[in-house]
Amino acid sequence: MNVSPVSAAIAPVAAVIHAPVRSRLQQQIARYCYRFRRRVWRFVSEGSRNADLVFSFPAAVVAIVSRPVGDRQRRGAEALVAAGAPLLRIAEALGLPGWMRKLPAEAIVEPLDGALPIAWQSPDVGRVLLGAMPGDGQLSGRWLQAVIGAGRHGDEAFVTWLAGQRCLRRRRMSPLPVRLLALFAWYSSRRETPAGALVPVAWHPEMSLERAVGLAPHWLTRALHDLCHKGECCGAPWGQRAMHGDLAIVPLTSCAAIAEEASVMRNCLNQYVPVVVSGQCRLYSVRRGAEVRATVEVRLDDNGVPRICQLCGPANAKPDEQVLAAVHSWLLEVAAWPGAGASFRGEGLSGDRFALAIWAPFAQAIAESTGLAPLAAPAIEEVERELQQLRRFARF
Repeated sequence: MNVSPVSAAIAPVAAVIHAPVRSRLQQQIARYCYRFRRRVWRFVSEGSRNADLVFSFPAAVVAIVSRPVGDRQRRGAEALVAAGAPLLRIAEALGLPGWMRKLPAEAIVEPLDGALPIAWQSPDVGRVLLGAMPGDGQLSGRWLQAVIGAGRHGDEAFVTWLAGQRCLRRRRMSPLPVRLLALFAWYSSRRETPAGALVPVAWHPEMSLERAVGLAPHWLTRALHDLCHKGECCGAPWGQRAMHGDLAIVPLTSCAAIAEEASVMRNCLNQYVPVVVSGQCRLYSVRRGAEVRATVEVRLDDNGVPRICQLCGPANAKPDEQVLAAVHSWLLEVAAWPGAGASFRGEGLSGDRFALAIWAPFAQAIAESTGLAPLAAPAIEEVERELQQLRRFARF
């Protein structure tokens, strides 16, 4: 007969605990996240005071069982529990703020085995966070994870702002990439930096989360476009200015250039930055001297051949025949360039440039304000994936 791991862990406890108490203990441990229950039962089996802690301080229990058995902090906390030490001493041994003893078991859905910001030790911060926590146990877990993420990536103002957002109480909610949101909030007050200068509307503590998640992807896409591209493949013609008669075909290679083109031509070109960043299209301005005559969008077709997707004059009017002829002639020349199709997307985004130009100043400042180790820069693939999550959250 097979015995489940949880049943095996219950057996030693069941032998020494009366049925009514055992029933209460089972009900309490059932409130813990499923990923911790087996370890919590084993912890309880090691002493009666451990069972008391399951009721009085769930966060401490999770912090203990999240650590390896031989971990120094775990051994110290277990000794304090066995000696009947006050809860605040146990919290201090685990690096937990004292106010976390008021967190319900349902709120803790991830291991508590890492450092928390210095500011979280403040009872005032604790009162604010506990006051903002949803009463529903299922929602409190998702809320706490967002708040812990905010604490590791943002200052106190950002944490308390995020904690109070009512949309975190939605039962159905897309994952929220907190670190990208924190990055946007931090650069909003650093407009003198290259990345901060691209912030369209600055974050502030009175801004709604819905508004922030709408602005953050727009800003980060612009920052990736201007600061993190590797550049053109060697010899590729796509980033080069070309002349056809008296018409110049000028690549639009920065967000400022795209925005200026959109303003002059009275079109929606500035909405194309995301697809430019992803390498799906390239944008060009057709000019006679200082006069802009047309805007060109080029994409690869299903066969990997560059094609003109849009060619429009001011306010999306049809350009004159000279412009049409010049652009089509230019594209034929470019498409005939060896490897033109393969080099259309360029070399993509550079993780090193992201880490140096965008992440490093932010991570250093957050480390200084929180007292935590500097956060490692995410891989550029993670940034792109979380950027898509942020866009989905904004549409939810």
